[in-house]
Amino acid sequence: MRPAVQCALQRIRRFSTAPLGLGAAALLFGVQPASADPGDVLSFGIGGFAIDHSESAWYVEGQFQFAEALRGVFRPVSGFMLSTEDDVTAYAGLSLPIDIGPSWMATPVLALGVHHDGDTIDLGHTLQFYRGLQVEYRLNADVQIGAKVFYLSNLGLGDDDPGAYALALTYGLRY
Repeated sequence: MRPAVQCALQRIRRFSTAPLGLGAAALLFGVQPASADPGDVLSFGIGGFAIDHSESAWYVEGQFQFAEALRGVFRPVSGFMLSTEDDVTAYAGLSLPIDIGPSWMATPVLALGVHHDGDTIDLGHTLQFYRGLQVEYRLNADVQIGAKVFYLSNLGLGDDDPGAYALALTYGLRY
């Protein structure tokens, strides 16, 4: 792996708990969820899976974020990803959209998923924990574009837990 990529991934690893920290800070300081009319959001993405391993692959994903918030804050989310090397993950969990500017939003996501190993890295267990952070820009009331980083890990459920990072560009439709 190239030194520049290794350096960038080491920095990302330091922030792999960013979704937890951002969500906790938001609750602690009374940050309200995103003020835009939430609506359901269907988003699609394309990016790199297992970017921190030599066996990386391209992947596509779909994600659905429900408008109805639990306890007025957390929005249920579900999604899937499919890599060019036959890795498949489906997940469901909670998200916390937070306004960070007039048209910008940061959304930490925590989810539980099932994973089928393809020809990239063996993640060590079928059950995977999904921790991610999405940053999106609202082009208008119905369309948003963004980027996301997420980390899949079995959190020690398997004998081996190499974990895998993914990075993607996203396009979302609100309705």
